Amino acid sequence: MKKHLTSLLILCIMMVGFYQASAQEEEAKADTTSLWKKTGSVGLNFANVGLENWAGGGVSSVSTGFIGNLKATRESDHTVWSHQLDIAYGVLKQRGNATFRKTDDQFIYLSQYGYKLTENWLITTTLNFRTQLAPGYEYGEDANGNETRTKISNLLSPGYLTVNTGITYKKGDIFTATFSPATVKNTFVLDDDVDETSFGLNEGESVRSEFGTTLLSSLNLKVMENVNFSSNLSLFASYASLGEIDVNWEALIAMKVNKYINASFGTQLIYDEDIAIDGVNSKIQFKHALTIGFGITF
Repeated sequence: MKKHLTSLLILCIMMVGFYQASAQEEEAKADTTSLWKKTGSVGLNFANVGLENWAGGGVSSVSTGFIGNLKATRESDHTVWSHQLDIAYGVLKQRGNATFRKTDDQFIYLSQYGYKLTENWLITTTLNFRTQLAPGYEYGEDANGNETRTKISNLLSPGYLTVNTGITYKKGDIFTATFSPATVKNTFVLDDDVDETSFGLNEGESVRSEFGTTLLSSLNLKVMENVNFSSNLSLFASYASLGEIDVNWEALIAMKVNKYINASFGTQLIYDEDIAIDGVNSKIQFKHALTIGFGITF
């Protein structure tokens, strides 16, 4: 089974390479200065709470975070090729904690190449890579009250590489939906200090491959002046267990106060029966983050 999945992965990667080569050939025949539409944003936020003899209670803390988003899209009469990179990292230190603790950490790269059947329908090949940048820990205390920590994740532990081919409906820059009956999903755990069984791998394994089907959708709306709403939904089911659907749903409201000050509120919901949290599988993971800080959009 693994050999078949590996062959399918190689085939999908070859298709991506073929599509990219075709795009480069077409690009060489045209004026490249007008083909790529590039957008992006970077932001930095900082917060500090200082308390001394505060009757209302609380804990002094300092936190900071970075968010970056880069996107490049090239569209011609017959093809659409896009690349997107999302990076987020944040840390927090409270009085009494020995070290900074991570509050946010993600690295996501997405590349999609599509051939137009009509103005709204395309055949597409998509590559999606997800991981984190730094180790993640579970914190506790020993018998003497000293802080202890156990590594539970790291760079490429886990990491996810998904390659799929399917059909996409695209309505301008507002909405896209992709159905792929041919998807290869690879899960990596390359750090020996991380428990691979917590991410659906068997003990001693470093890579797990699954073949299945995927449904992807994205929505990007301008709610009002300087306020944007975006949502991305990913559903994956392995053909070996179609009743178990992996869900990853992200939503973000971004508000621009002025040229340099912005605010955002984002949520992420993950459901994956292969991931164990506190030794229990099938738990719903949920994250929300409100940030206000300095940012540049280009």
